[in-house]
Amino acid sequence: STQSTGSFKLFAGLDCTKSEVNDKLNAVFNSEPVIRCKQAETVNRKLFNAKNCARDQNEPDLQTLVRWSFDLFDNDHNLKLDANELNVLTNIPYQDCGEAFFRSCDKDLNGILREDEWAECLGCAGCHRPCQVFRSERKDKDRNTRFVQSIVQCEDDGTCAKKQCERQFGRHKLCWCVDESCKKIEGTSSYAAIEC
Repeated sequence: STQSTGSFKLFAGLDCTKSEVNDKLNAVFNSEPVIRCKQAETVNRKLFNAKNCARDQNEPDLQTLVRWSFDLFDNDHNLKLDANELNVLTNIPYQDCGEAFFRSCDKDLNGILREDEWAECLGCAGCHRPCQVFRSERKDKDRNTRFVQSIVQCEDDGTCAKKQCERQFGRHKLCWCVDESCKKIEGTSSYAAIEC
């Protein structure tokens, strides 16, 4: 599938700019009984089902849609969705449903959604880009740790490069090996050059 500037063929017949996606979200939540509003499969079915998705030779799969929609709402490109970026919910008349749905996505209850939480909430657990989540976590760590700067390397498919590093005190470079999900492989950390 392809993404042109500010648009994406998400639903048949729609050039899905931000406002049109917001309208679609409004329509989904407005028709949801409040008691069912947390059910990801219901929202997933209405947003991304075969009837709504563009049905052409470049038809996007669910993974592509989940990743694209996350990027669409991430206005400040910090790899997280916050309340301001999800303010579409304030336009929903019975917004308790929408807010409850997104609160249920926030697994660690920190008031923001990472891409893995977003993907799971839309019924596509594992559709996220592990390196996006890892980069976001490292950015948070860098903010809270003096004299450490992460050097995150991602592959084109969203997985982590095999070697990850951080620069300490502006001079020393510590590297370690990770698996594709960005989990550190124990015993691989080194200040010397390493191959992973």
